[in-house]
Amino acid sequence: MVTARHYAEAVLPHGTTTVLVDPHELANVVGLRGVRYMLDDSADLALRVLVMAPSCVPSAPSVETAGASFGRAEIEEMLRWPRVVGLAEVMDYPAVIRGDRRMLDLIDAAEAAGGLVQGHAPRVRGRMLSAYAAAGIDSDHENREVVDALAKLRAGMYLEVRESSLSPNAAAMAAALRGRGYLPNVTLCTDDVVPEDLLRHGHIDHVARRLVEEGLDPVDVVRFATLNAANRLRRRDLGALSPGRIADLVLVSDLGRFDVHEVYRAGRLVAVDGRCVAGVDGPARPGAALERENTVRLPEHLTAESFQIRVPEIADGDVTIRVIDFNGRSAPVRTTYGAMPVRVAGGEIVLPAAGGDGVALLAVVERHGGHGGVACAVIRGFGPRAGALASSVSHDSHNLTVVGTDPRDMLTACRALADRGGGLVLVRDGTVAASITLPIAGLLSPRPAAEVAREVAAFRRAAEAAGLTGERSFTGIVSLTLAVSPEAKLSDRGLVDVERQTLLPMVIR
Repeated sequence: MVTARHYAEAVLPHGTTTVLVDPHELANVVGLRGVRYMLDDSADLALRVLVMAPSCVPSAPSVETAGASFGRAEIEEMLRWPRVVGLAEVMDYPAVIRGDRRMLDLIDAAEAAGGLVQGHAPRVRGRMLSAYAAAGIDSDHENREVVDALAKLRAGMYLEVRESSLSPNAAAMAAALRGRGYLPNVTLCTDDVVPEDLLRHGHIDHVARRLVEEGLDPVDVVRFATLNAANRLRRRDLGALSPGRIADLVLVSDLGRFDVHEVYRAGRLVAVDGRCVAGVDGPARPGAALERENTVRLPEHLTAESFQIRVPEIADGDVTIRVIDFNGRSAPVRTTYGAMPVRVAGGEIVLPAAGGDGVALLAVVERHGGHGGVACAVIRGFGPRAGALASSVSHDSHNLTVVGTDPRDMLTACRALADRGGGLVLVRDGTVAASITLPIAGLLSPRPAAEVAREVAAFRRAAEAAGLTGERSFTGIVSLTLAVSPEAKLSDRGLVDVERQTLLPMVIR
């Protein structure tokens, strides 16, 4: 939610001196300009920022619409830019497994340039995982269960242990690693940590701390976070204290708790006792024009009626429809397909009374100035008791995602997002009750992480007052459209069968 400069200011005090980032969020909104912006914004920082060429623009081209589309030519261009070191997480794993030419071309371009190739293969195991790895993909952070971790390790891939606001996976990964000693192909990562959680819990130090709490040896965990990570990056100049390597040092008061006292980057003191002492201001950035551009474009025809679910083939009667069930109590959070009988009147589905049985409307509004369509569905177990929750952070196409019980509030939420240039809003009784303003591509704030964290905390409190707790307080909404993550999702084009990468009809019978 913050720019690279404010991110550096937040993570350096936690002992992180090098990050590998994937700006596919920005790329899905504004294309190559987004990657350029990330490179410009992260230039000349005390934090060493390495960038990956986004492979998933869009992440699921057969079932969603993004603001840009990358093919081999775009990947080859980015790989020629300084600090672009490989191909970012290959999310369209079904395309890789079935030998899709477009996806294999992107991987081939990265390999021809000598770059890294990152993976994204949730619940992919056995022969399918062998096919995925054989394509040249050698890492994965989408590991939420013990069986996933063991499958990736046995396939010779790098297991990237993640602990984030959206996916707290350290406990399951520790269960897979306990008793196995030091493994050279285990690293640590974050991925979707909101500023409030970053400042409260930490960064990679938090992931390391969680693994030690779950019974792993602190020395092994340090190796995972340092030497293993450097080896995975093919950086022989980082990752250890030895002659010929850069002096990136973290002094901790307790090995295991990882309480960071001092941080040195290339021998220079950059953070002390939770405070960044290295400046993050720099020269004028060529890509800063993006910070003044509103990228949220609402369809001209958008009205409250746009959020009513129509069944043109049926005028009146009873039908059974496919719905998305959100289970926020599972670990990890799951979205699955269920069935629900409903009444149709005048060609429109009549839902239970607002909030009844945890039923709400879910909609995705195309916001990139393309077809301007709205896809609607029913979701259970997520929505607010009343009102609407909306977000322009909607993995990975970043169209507008809206959940609500009142179409008028849903429209108000979309308009509020457009006025702010993006972010998240909570609407009650026609009024914005809380918001997180992210005007840079609808994804980032230009303000320091501490200010954004306060806004996030206030938003969480307002969401909980509206009946949205846990993952439903707001982090869950960003993944309801993630068409490459199992198993039930809604895109701007309709309900998605993630495994088959096809669209599903809403009416079952």
